[in-house]
Amino acid sequence: MKKFFKNRCVFGLVVAAVSLGIIVGVVNAVSPDITFLENVTQVIITPVQKLFTKAGDGISNFFGYFSSVDKLKEEMEKLKLQNAELELTIDKSEIALS
Repeated sequence: MKKFFKNRCVFGLVVAAVSLGIIVGVVNAVSPDITFLENVTQVIITPVQKLFTKAGDGISNFFGYFSSVDKLKEEMEKLKLQNAELELTIDKSEIALS
């Protein structure tokens, strides 16, 4: 990742693409009519935007997995406790019937 940002050309292109995307978004918010230049810009920016969206979703899913694991561990502990209580109830019932 460090090499990616050390390459000034790539870093400049990323900054330019993000800046251009922001400008297009602001212009579209102000005037709903899309000019030819805006349309061309949108065609160029859309794949880059999708790439960053997919990367962000991947990162989100990665960290979401660990959140799910923690929730599952907590639920498992509750179920173990509930199971132990039910086994105790069964044992008491068997003793009472004897």
